[in-house]
Amino acid sequence: MERPLYAYDYADVPYDDAIELLATDPERLLQDATDRSAAHAEEVVGNLAVDLGGFELGRDVVIELDAFQPVEVLRGVLPLRWRAARGHLLFPTVDAQLEITALSLSPPRVQVALTGSYDPPFGVAGDLLDRAGPHRVAEAVVHRFVREVTARLELIAGGSDRSSRI
Repeated sequence: MERPLYAYDYADVPYDDAIELLATDPERLLQDATDRSAAHAEEVVGNLAVDLGGFELGRDVVIELDAFQPVEVLRGVLPLRWRAARGHLLFPTVDAQLEITALSLSPPRVQVALTGSYDPPFGVAGDLLDRAGPHRVAEAVVHRFVREVTARLELIAGGSDRSSRI
């Protein structure tokens, strides 16, 4: 059974700068969000992780990027898919869109959102297991990923220091 995923954050950066980065250099934007990355044509390789009660759980992933799509005048999306770099049959593949939407032009502010879904591995048995808790891990990973993409966007696009808002 397909599980929905959604997370968002806000960045105080000009929309034009944010969307240009998403459209022309998404690997640079995703670099810190996956801890380490290497651009391979349309892929980013890195590690997605989440802190679970003091233990960091992580998995090396491959993020496949599709072509940037301007959706509206002040909104654009980057379709992406991520899967485990090794043992991918044991972990779900996530199909998603990273979206940047202008919220305010002055002062500049955008919303960074990831909308997508995943199918737990192992069919019905995996679905039952996922209901017991792993879906919370997937949600936490997605939220952390979006926060890190947003922080990277503010750093690259010259936005304000996020640490003063947290």
